[in-house]
Amino acid sequence: MVWHLYRYLIATKKAANGDEQSEWAQISLYGGLLTVFLAATSMFGLQSFLSLSPWPLLLLFIVVLFINTQVIAFSQSWRKQENWYLWPILALLTGEIAMMLTLLPLNYLISAILCTLAYYSVINFARLYLNNNLSGRKIKNYALFTAISLIVILLTARWL
Repeated sequence: MVWHLYRYLIATKKAANGDEQSEWAQISLYGGLLTVFLAATSMFGLQSFLSLSPWPLLLLFIVVLFINTQVIAFSQSWRKQENWYLWPILALLTGEIAMMLTLLPLNYLISAILCTLAYYSVINFARLYLNNNLSGRKIKNYALFTAISLIVILLTARWL
């Protein structure tokens, strides 16, 4: 797993310097969502199946979120010095939502999907802000998509 993470980071660095910037940016966004889903599934699954405390798992999850956000920032060319404060804030915000989800009586897969949905919303709002593309219409579109997805997931979830 460490070898694949290393290869992913090296490929991100090479692609950010190459010509395939726009294609790699979309791949890194979707790969980041998959990474967040798998990390959240692991965290919630370990908590429910092995009765582990959520605090150490949450710290590990926040580290994964921070690394994932850095990779996305690198692939999107958001490497400006004035944006350094944004990456820990995004990771902590999603980590806080994940901690809130540990208190709900949900299946671990549903909790992971909700956590991934929160990360998707947060990273897209940051993307719009950093690309100076933030408008009321786009905020409404992402907020509406998030709200509808949240309602559908919670109404169709099997509560424990």
